[in-house]
Parts: sequence; structure tokens; C-alpha cells
Amino acid sequence: MKKKKKNTAEPRINRVIRVVQLLQTGHQNVESLAKACSVHPRTIQRDIAFLRERGMAVIYDDQANRFRFLSDLLLPETHFTPDEVLALITLCLRPGAKNVIPFMEPVQTAALKLVSVLPLPLKEHLERYSGALRILSEPVNSLTESQKSFQDLLTAYHDRTSVRIVYQGPLDSEPFTTLLSPYQLFFGKRSWYAVGRSSLHVETRTFHVGRILKTERTDNRFQIPSGFTLRKYLRNAWSLIPEKGPDSNVVVRFSRLVSRNVAEVNWHEKQDIRELDDGGIEFRVTVSGLKEISWWILGYGKEAEVLAPEALRDILRAHVAAMARLYGVLPPQPGTQLGTPPGSQPGISLQAPGPPVRSKRPRVDLPDWNAGKSDESE
Repeated sequence: MKKKKKNTAEPRINRVIRVVQLLQTGHQNVESLAKACSVHPRTIQRDIAFLRERGMAVIYDDQANRFRFLSDLLLPETHFTPDEVLALITLCLRPGAKNVIPFMEPVQTAALKLVSVLPLPLKEHLERYSGALRILSEPVNSLTESQKSFQDLLTAYHDRTSVRIVYQGPLDSEPFTTLLSPYQLFFGKRSWYAVGRSSLHVETRTFHVGRILKTERTDNRFQIPSGFTLRKYLRNAWSLIPEKGPDSNVVVRFSRLVSRNVAEVNWHEKQDIRELDDGGIEFRVTVSGLKEISWWILGYGKEAEVLAPEALRDILRAHVAAMARLYGVLPPQPGTQLGTPPGSQPGISLQAPGPPVRSKRPRVDLPDWNAGKSDESE
């Protein structure tokens, strides 16, 4: 049995930075680059292809038998601190990262161009430290078939002209067509979204770019309402979708098992956390709608109990009852289908069967909810 050869190759980000540095010195061909980086020539060829795919003008000079950059496509010398360079490259040039924000791939080209003009001491600093840092991103929607939709929306925003879209949401039985005047595009929760006035709904709405089936530019001009900001539109939404009606004051008790994980994260700008004697926490937050936060709470299972409001407890009861039927704890109700959200089909009510089960824990006193706090808005 052959002994497995130990892999001594340096991380790709370090090698690519090294290749950029060597290309700038001149008189570099595949063989000399491979020798300098201690890799096979085919690896260098892949690295050069990587640079070219990201817009770096790497050309081959047949007479000089070397690769080089087209100098007129590089940035002028800039002045950065070592920490600034390391932070920028770590965020922008993540080798092997599959979860790059869709349509933001040019950021890698920008990072490589930055590396190409760094002074030698900064490049050496980057080589030493860049392999130590990795960012594990959340999964994202690749939106591979939405490039045209995204570009049309971006152009429509720039030109202040509406775009006709064919859209189908997750619960829509059929696609619908509306004239969308985009006020803002934003990335959140793994995908791109467009916020704007919908002619069909006669109000401002949020549209998932990946669910736009077709776009058509129009000459219909629009103006973004004075004072519109994404922050004001979202109000206190838990995530992306503000619901109509007054905001709700939510109180959730988390057990000791998960209390630290919850308390460590700034989930919402309106949150407030109070430690309990048993090691648990009481999580309080003001939100514009209950549907989004209900899914977050469900993720903690029995370690989370909604104390207020009662409407949110009803939503959780309905989910728990539906899951109990799904897993055979309760008998199924006639006319229901698997995977149907509670309340969306006949046979599933947002009220759990029988009288509601009241928690034995004392109810929460809410009149002093915002005592001592200032209400800041953008």
C-alpha cells in the first residue's frame, strides 16, 4: 500500500495573491510560477483562468515567454493599513465560497485589483495572515435565472420608470401581472427583494426577485415618495415583511438550555432581555406582525414558550396541533394535506382544538414596556 503523500500546498487565497505579486515582477511563465508556488503547472493555469474570469487582464507575451498584466487596467497605488487590507480581502475574496451574494461577484475582481497594487510589505502581511481567516456564509438563493429581472429592476430604479412583472408567490395558484415601481432593492434572508408600488395592489409591497417570472421595461415614469426609506417601510418587522395593523409586544421565555445562545445575538433593534433566577431568559421585542417571528420561535421547540400576546400563542398552538397530526400524535383531520400552513385549508383552524391550555407561569405585566427607553427612528 502506497503511503499517502502529505498535502503541503498553501491555501488558494495565499497562492493567488502570490501569483498576482509574481506577475507584477515580470518574466514569469507557467513553469516559473509553479516552481515559486510549489504546485503543478496545471494549478497555475487554473489560477490564471480564475484571475481572467474575474476581469483581471492577464495576457501572455509570446516573444518574452511570460505572463503579465495590462497596466492600464490596474488601480493607482492606494494607501491602506495592514488591518484594512486583511479585512477587505477576507470579506471580498473568499476562495471556494459557494454562497457569494448573487450578482455581487465583481467584488472578487475588485479585491484582486486591490491586491495587485499593494506595496510589497502589505502583500507579505496579507500572505501571512489571510489563510487564518474564513467566513462561513449562510446558504443563499443563487438566482441563476434572475439576472435579467435583477438588471431590469436596477435600471428601472435608476431611470425612475416602472417595470411590468409576472410574479408567482409561494402560495399563489397562478402567476399575476403588475406594474412595479421599484423604490429599493435589498438583500436579506438569503435572497434579493424589490420594494415598490404595485399597480395591482395599489400599495407598496415586497417582491422576491427569484419569483419574478418575467420582466418588461416600460416608459411609465414614477417618483419615489418623499421621505421613503427602507427602514420606515419595514417598521419593526421581525425580518422582511411588515404586517398591517398596530405593532405587537412579544414576550418569550427561553429555557436555560438555549438562553445563552439567544441572548448572545442582537436579533432585533427593539429587543430587551431579562435574566431569570432559573437560568432562563425573558425575551421581549416589539414587532410589526407575528407570522415571521412565529417561525423563529418554533425553531427552539419546547425550549421556548410565548407568554404574550395571546394571538401569537394561538398561532403556535395551531402549528403544534398540526405537527401532532403530522406525526401521528393526534388523528388527522379530514381534507388536510401534508405541508399545508395552519389556517390555509379547511379543516385546520388557527385555534387549537378544545379550550386553550394556560401556562401556570404568571402572566407578564406589559404597561411598562417602553419605560425608560427612547423611541428612535430613521
